[in-house]
Amino acid sequence: MKFWLLTTEYPPQFGGGIGTYCYQWANILKSTGHEITVFLPNKAITNFIEKEINDIRVIEFSPFLVNTAAFLGYETMISYSFAEIVKIFVEKEGVPAWIEAQEYNGIAYFLLQKKHLGYPLFKDLQVLITCHAPSFLYFEFNHINNYKLPYFWIGEMEKYCIQAADVCISPSQYLIDRLLERHTFNKTFHVLPNPFKISHKAGEEVPSENSVVFLAKLSPSKGILQTLQSFKNLWRLGLKFKLKLVGDRNYFYHAKQCMMGDYIKKTYSEFIKQGLLEMTGVLPPEKVQAEIRAAKMVLVPSTVDNFPYTVVECMEAKKVVLASEQGGHCEIIEDGLNGFLFDHNKPGALEEKIIQIFSLTKEQLDAIGNNAAVKIGEACNPTTYYNEKLKVLNACKPEALQNKNFVYTQVSSEVDLDFSEKPDEMQECLLSVVIPYYNMGHLVKETINSIKSSSYQNIEIIVLDDGSDSPESLMVLQELRKDKQIKVVNQKNRGLAEARNAGALHASSKYLAFLDADDTVHPAYYSKAVNVLKSKPNVHFVGCWVQYFENSTSVWPAFNPEPPYLLYHNMVNSSGLVYKKDSFLASGLNDKGFVYGMEDYDSVMNMVANGYKGVVLPEVLFNYRVRKNSMARGFNNENKSYLYKILAEKHKSFYGTFGVEVSNLLNANGPGFGVENPTMDYHLFSGSSKSDKVLRKLFSIIKQQPLLRKIALAGYSKVKSN
Repeated sequence: MKFWLLTTEYPPQFGGGIGTYCYQWANILKSTGHEITVFLPNKAITNFIEKEINDIRVIEFSPFLVNTAAFLGYETMISYSFAEIVKIFVEKEGVPAWIEAQEYNGIAYFLLQKKHLGYPLFKDLQVLITCHAPSFLYFEFNHINNYKLPYFWIGEMEKYCIQAADVCISPSQYLIDRLLERHTFNKTFHVLPNPFKISHKAGEEVPSENSVVFLAKLSPSKGILQTLQSFKNLWRLGLKFKLKLVGDRNYFYHAKQCMMGDYIKKTYSEFIKQGLLEMTGVLPPEKVQAEIRAAKMVLVPSTVDNFPYTVVECMEAKKVVLASEQGGHCEIIEDGLNGFLFDHNKPGALEEKIIQIFSLTKEQLDAIGNNAAVKIGEACNPTTYYNEKLKVLNACKPEALQNKNFVYTQVSSEVDLDFSEKPDEMQECLLSVVIPYYNMGHLVKETINSIKSSSYQNIEIIVLDDGSDSPESLMVLQELRKDKQIKVVNQKNRGLAEARNAGALHASSKYLAFLDADDTVHPAYYSKAVNVLKSKPNVHFVGCWVQYFENSTSVWPAFNPEPPYLLYHNMVNSSGLVYKKDSFLASGLNDKGFVYGMEDYDSVMNMVANGYKGVVLPEVLFNYRVRKNSMARGFNNENKSYLYKILAEKHKSFYGTFGVEVSNLLNANGPGFGVENPTMDYHLFSGSSKSDKVLRKLFSIIKQQPLLRKIALAGYSKVKSN
């Protein structure tokens, strides 16, 4: 079996839980005769390279493989490059039996989007998502507002990956339960505890009589705050238990706007001076093992966790582990038999367990350690994991994986319309492109030429003249009437909304598109859009990424318009969509009450609210002209605010369904009309001035270096507070 593993972490550069899992699983596949390839981003290279790491084939590629850094946030850009490296190797080597990816940071987001949109090199891929550490869950327990951008958007990508995968595996039921508390997933989850191959022997260190090792990065989700408070209580009682913190102390503590290590030094300085508290920082693996062997017990007090390898490795090493009940490890630890558990929800529970463990004899502790090693041998047996996982994958028949409907992030009501074409009904394939036209004679020919250059040829063009009165524009209309492919319709000047509606009513096709008289389309846009509309019954309109031109060179990376973000900010170029005409007429007609604009945004919102959902092709296929005197240039915060008010009042029920989420987005990021792109770090510098844009770009570069980002965030927070 040809198996591809996509990951952001892999040894020797990364030793965390994701990296450990990938290493273990890759070696299991290798040892059982499968063809395994690991795909790993590497900022140090400019393209991609192939190497072997411990006999495992690893493809390292640049996160900038497709350089979308100018318009995508770092995590979203990496996801796009993951899709590109997969495309390159599918072209070279064919489709693998399975592709596996982590859900963390949504690295398979664009790959899965293209699969479900029917892109030729992606549509036959079988994708497995293995859950590890979804940020939309962990941010919450790290005291980070996960509605801040780009955190919220990263969480949406993660949710989509879980929802859209052919198979989804979790190492624990605990993690599944936490995910289902926060989002509705229309999925069957399979629980398989992470595999672990015994690879080391115990050393000669004699455990300290009073030493406890906390082994994790110093973040709130790992329980560091509760741990320090509990030990402070014990120290105040005169108990001299020593706590050693082994892990990254440069975690940025958002709630206090500083590094966690600095916070601990300042808050617990008296205990550091007394020698009761020590921070070692990150240690190499051999020193970590020495610390584990020298400790009386290992403390894993996470406030949320999936199935941490720290617990697995320590139990296999016959160490006594004290862990919280707030993690998947509680599914293998039997309290008092092969380890100990405490509940964060019970005050004083951690202190009681520490005192209990320190009261046990060496014989009792040895027995618990021996039981722990036996449990790991049973629960994390590599052969068992391999057999159970293959059983799950083999049960998924290829034909069952071909989902006729598109998979959306939100599970909600959908309208299905089967637009499958019959060979003898060619007229049903007709696409009507409506061009609202008002005194645009100097530009409309360029627009029409772009339509005629389309690879999709069965098109009628409807120019809806909305009462033009300039001589040049009237002359151009006379010329257009001579073209048999163009239908010119005249009406009195009623505005853009009514011009679009009238054009749609004159369309004799099954498919419908709008194109403003100063914009153009890529030759492939309409072919790709109609193919999606034909093949996906629950897709009613299709958009794409937008290239600005004339007075701007920016790119607008649109996204599938779904709530709650759709209610906060427009996610798609709604003036250039391709529709199933019946769907548009049923729920998308433009409202002339939006006198300053945004009638197309309202149209999209109305369609989605009524189950007529749409998608975005993740590539630039539309060109939007930015003119100095255009209607959009007349927008200001006052009329935008007024239009958002109308939107909310008109769609009161839709907003009510997602009221909490919309409120959180507003509180975290400010008004939606001030946000251009959900993938960017707008909370750092949210202004539109040149200096703010430069600073955002600088932070985007810094963000690619984890330690630099932490230092920059800390410095920025100090400057901002002064």
